Amino acid sequence: MSASADAAAAAAAAVPASAALSQSTTVAVTVLVGLLSLSIFALRSYLRKTALKKLPGALAPTGTVRLERDDFGNDAEMARDNARNLASRAIRLLPAAAGGALRRLEAVEGESALETLRLALRQQFPDASDGAVARAASHLTVNPGMAVLTKSACAPMLLQNCYLVACRRGELRVLTLGFTGAPADVTKTGPRPEQKAAPFVLIVGSPDLLVGDDGDGLACTVTYQARRAASASIEAELDALVGRIDADYDGLS
Repeated sequence: MSASADAAAAAAAAVPASAALSQSTTVAVTVLVGLLSLSIFALRSYLRKTALKKLPGALAPTGTVRLERDDFGNDAEMARDNARNLASRAIRLLPAAAGGALRRLEAVEGESALETLRLALRQQFPDASDGAVARAASHLTVNPGMAVLTKSACAPMLLQNCYLVACRRGELRVLTLGFTGAPADVTKTGPRPEQKAAPFVLIVGSPDLLVGDDGDGLACTVTYQARRAASASIEAELDALVGRIDADYDGLS
């Protein structure tokens, strides 16, 4: 066989070998890319789950925050919030009588929100002063909850917020409940605000509002609890909270 024939034969043999090597390399690269993608996905999932175990901002599982008069907004803003919350049936009242049924406070046509609240509270505490009623009204807005979040370096977001007027053991307290977290973690079951939830629930509790300055002394220290939400419904969170209040009430138990 001539030299040129030998070279041609060698070249022909090298083509399949080169093609096989190229195919093997392509398969190996595809496998590596797939494994890398899975690793990145697993890492992202792990980091996300780890982040969601940590409470937002500087919130602790329980804590206290000092609220000043300005944290409650002005009188007109509070009146609008009170009226809005009554109209949306977002305020529940737990009566003073042991075993009394939880009920919703509702707007009454031709009656201001403050008057509706005054009548409801004096059914529970006949001697409740106008100052106590005003203090309760100041906590039946979203502002105290927002103040706790902003003072704890959190996004000012409180979803499905609702309110519990707890009349127990001779005390009057208002509790605010709502879902909170990072905006990116909000889940939606529909377009309406009440169909949005977040991974954590915040519960802010007022001091005993029957005690205090009967002037414009709204400044106070509130307590709070923050934890992973057990449900995407604030109604379910509220029902669980009422059960704990009846069992052992310290304002936020």
